Amino acid sequence: MNRPGHFVAIIGGAVAGSEAASKLAERDISSVIFEQNALPYGKLEIGLPKWHINLRNSQESKIDQKLKHPSIYYIPLTKLGKDIDFNEIIYDWGFSAIRKK
Repeated sequence: MNRPGHFVAIIGGAVAGSEAASKLAERDISSVIFEQNALPYGKLEIGLPKWHINLRNSQESKIDQKLKHPSIYYIPLTKLGKDIDFNEIIYDWGFSAIRKK
């Protein structure tokens, strides 16, 4: 994948990963989020008690909105070291920076 300008890899898509990608997108910087799970919600799915359902839904909605930006590419079910090698990310994808949550 070869892109003009900066192109950033982000490992993990939950709150921090989606926010980082969103901030980069605001500056016309493309990014790819590699997420080990099917959904990008991280601890929101399992870390909040059931009585926080409105908070969880609100946060998940914010993540979903951020990931819809056209310069953010979301790749689920991709575990670093198992499904994709770190060296592959560094050398083969053409990233100008890599951020791990």
